[in-house]
Amino acid sequence: MRKLYLYLLIALPSTLLYAQESQVWETGVFSCVAGVNGEMQAGEGEETDGISWQAIAGQPFDVTVEADTWLSGNVEVAASVREAEEIQSIQLDKSALALEEGKGGTLTVTLDAGETANETLIWHSSDESVATVNEAGVVIAHQAGKAMITVTTASGNFFAECEVTITKPAPEPEPEPTPVYVTGVELNLTSATLEVGESLRLVATVRPAYADDPSVRWSSSDAAIASVDERGLVQALRPGSATITVTTNDGGLTATCALTVNEIPTAIEDVEAKPVVYPTIVRDKFHVNVSEPQAVYLIDINGRVLRVIQVRAGETTVWMNGVGTGVYLVRLDGRTVRIIKE
Repeated sequence: MRKLYLYLLIALPSTLLYAQESQVWETGVFSCVAGVNGEMQAGEGEETDGISWQAIAGQPFDVTVEADTWLSGNVEVAASVREAEEIQSIQLDKSALALEEGKGGTLTVTLDAGETANETLIWHSSDESVATVNEAGVVIAHQAGKAMITVTTASGNFFAECEVTITKPAPEPEPEPTPVYVTGVELNLTSATLEVGESLRLVATVRPAYADDPSVRWSSSDAAIASVDERGLVQALRPGSATITVTTNDGGLTATCALTVNEIPTAIEDVEAKPVVYPTIVRDKFHVNVSEPQAVYLIDINGRVLRVIQVRAGETTVWMNGVGTGVYLVRLDGRTVRIIKE
């Protein structure tokens, strides 16, 4: 980018004064950009009498205009007439630059100038809290916002700009969690015996408990003998043997329970000879139906006797208050029945 100037030579040697536009200056102080060091004061009797300035290379300088001064335009100083003539243009490789906080970028200058031109460049950031720039054109991003980076020739006659936009860095993506696969599955029973019409709840334990997919599916080797639903509830349908299998959906691991289903007694003598415990899946109580008074033992899965209940002939209700969920054995004269408390 280049500024257009009207050249006015003044008394000081190798210093050039440029006046831009036809604008009469009011009395006051104005800031411009200098390309040479030195104090300059118009001599007595000169047409420029009444104008004085302090020139420091690459820095703004003050121009003082006194009353009734005829000079028009903006004032700048170049090191020499040759410099002003040999520099034709200045360009940056980009007009906009996007950076994240803490990152850096480089702006490259292309200068159209003769061999003897003064190629000294002055870099400037409009907001150094957002971004700074050094003499090599390296821009460092400090905080989110926008700043204008300007590079100017020593004379101030040519400049180029790049708008820098600083953003906060994107947050680091959350790492993908390590998958937890199923390593095994077990059933609470590996074998069981039921009579036709009885039911049994099988419980599957998947390892590890915190596996991503602990779901399972159930199946019976002979659904005509025993069926099993999606919760592991087994129903004895007719006499025979069947294998109940649980399979993990993750990995296809299995566990089995061998089931024997016996016929229901049909003779009156059989009913009287065999005590009956029902239901076999209970919440708070079960019933014992015996033909004569006897002792009933409630035993946990480890073989420890928890209670001894004296029952009368006929049906007696046994309460399970104070007993936790799990598998238990009910032992009567000549028979042991497995029950599950939910």
